[in-house]
Amino acid sequence: MKEFALVKVSGERAVKALVVMVPMLLASTAFASVDITGRWQSFRHEERLVRGDGPDLGDYTGLPINAAARQKAEAWDATILSVPERQTTPHPMTYAMNGPRPNIRIEELIDPETQLIKAYRISGLYQRAAERMIWMDGRPHPSDLAEHTWTGFSTGRWEGNVLIVKTTHIKMGFIQRNGVPSSPYATLEEHFVRHGNQLMALFIVNDPIYLDEPLVRSANWKWAPTVRIDARTRAEPADEFGVSERGRIPSWPLGTVHDEFGKRFGIPLEATFGGAQTMYPEYARSPATSTSPVPPKPKAPNAVAPQAMEVMHVQGNVYVLAGAGALITVQVGDDGLLLVDSGDGTKNAALLKELQTLSPARINHIINTSSGAAHIGGNAALAADEAEKNLLPDGSTGGSLAQQKAFIMRGQGAVVRSHENVATEMGRVTPGVPPTDRTLVPNRTFFTERQLFAYNDEPVEMIHVPSAITTGDVIVLFRKSDVISTGELFSTVSYPVIDPKKGGSLKGELEGLNMLIDIAVPLINQEGGTRIIPARGRICNEMDVVEYRDMVTIVHDRIQKMVKDGMTLQQVKNAKPTLDYDGIYDHPIPGSNWNAEKFVEAAYNELKAAAGK
Repeated sequence: MKEFALVKVSGERAVKALVVMVPMLLASTAFASVDITGRWQSFRHEERLVRGDGPDLGDYTGLPINAAARQKAEAWDATILSVPERQTTPHPMTYAMNGPRPNIRIEELIDPETQLIKAYRISGLYQRAAERMIWMDGRPHPSDLAEHTWTGFSTGRWEGNVLIVKTTHIKMGFIQRNGVPSSPYATLEEHFVRHGNQLMALFIVNDPIYLDEPLVRSANWKWAPTVRIDARTRAEPADEFGVSERGRIPSWPLGTVHDEFGKRFGIPLEATFGGAQTMYPEYARSPATSTSPVPPKPKAPNAVAPQAMEVMHVQGNVYVLAGAGALITVQVGDDGLLLVDSGDGTKNAALLKELQTLSPARINHIINTSSGAAHIGGNAALAADEAEKNLLPDGSTGGSLAQQKAFIMRGQGAVVRSHENVATEMGRVTPGVPPTDRTLVPNRTFFTERQLFAYNDEPVEMIHVPSAITTGDVIVLFRKSDVISTGELFSTVSYPVIDPKKGGSLKGELEGLNMLIDIAVPLINQEGGTRIIPARGRICNEMDVVEYRDMVTIVHDRIQKMVKDGMTLQQVKNAKPTLDYDGIYDHPIPGSNWNAEKFVEAAYNELKAAAGK
């Protein structure tokens, strides 16, 4: 027990000690960068299990994880790696540099004008979708709207003979190959030091969702100019079992405790749970006796903070606009502008100004993915005012409200499209509820499974997703640009806002997510390819939807089992079936009181009713 506690190096004390130690080791050669380029062969003289096949289930020793991370790790089933969408995933940057066999090549990219180092390029990481770039030219990190990748976005600077690298925008992944997770809000700090023919790197992972303290690890390489660097692997998924149940996600039941590791090595169960309190000598002298979970740390900062108005290119003819309610997808071309959703209607003037930076063309089409206020609020103003192309000097939209409405009612504005169930819902008269402004109601609807039209030299396909959030949800596929706008079906910062009163269901949500995964195609190793724009959050690709689908499926399976066991709604809530995901998805949606508890309640009521039948 004492040896276990003392040999592990992590947490705040480890960070402070190593940060002090490294400059002392380098004092004689300080203030001058060194050459780290060349081929480097990894040698693993520590943590062989961590860097190889992976530790045993339940071995979280030396990891400063919290209760949320532990619950997610205990549910992890290695069989999930046979799911086609997960067969080709690379290692995330929170693990890749000290994972198995990272023989690497480091190259300098030189600016031809200044002859300064513009970036370092690292090749050879396991199954990389792209080579890793460490930018040295002072460029800023991307905005919160930008896509996350397996390598993340890295910038570096020299401090004496130490190269310090900061990496953000890393895909959700793991820090250990037995299910211990890393969130999409994890960041990585690395310190690279060269000692003669040896290269050492210190890794510091910070994760506000799953770690109570920084996780500190190190790796070593030796200079080896003839070592072979692995080529990029273009893995292809396959159905390993002949016939797989669509959407089935293997996981251990809620409440599972993997105690085999502790029993085999005689380690107290609570010590195998990990956590900051188990990582210091004080714990070895008087081990804790309680296994009660530690409350998780605060949720990710700024996860749902109001976004400033921002436009970002996605790919092809498609852009995304944030800051006016739900994310707005914009297709640009010679035919004019096409919007998927129009925002909440509170920032129309600012929205129009941003659109003018993309194109002076008028808005000719608006597609509403649902009847939610965050998606349809700008219908009338954008359709009418953009047609007249008139912004007043003070930034307000041209024409009085009455003129705008009259313009729309004459059918002279943009075509506003949706599924007919959206228009029906918006036109429904409900006692005690103010009626929807008629100028916001879509003026062209479809009732089939799909509706296709061409615009800006590109096929645009509207696909109905029945009984997911409501009965009228659609996703929009831009075939040439290879971009999908999902509406409320998918979000990176909130649980699905299922509305049973409007025909929504958990079953329909899962069917919709699986359909979305079927349509999307990654370019290589679950990166690139089809880009996906959610209702809220950031630009994504298929893997981000897979993570969301897996979360919804696992929570569904947990609650279904508890319903089968006869548990009441309150008992289910007390069991915290979403604890391991709350830090990522339990955020208030502007104008809504939806949260994890309401998501659990909606799921419970549906599954309880289904069990009764």
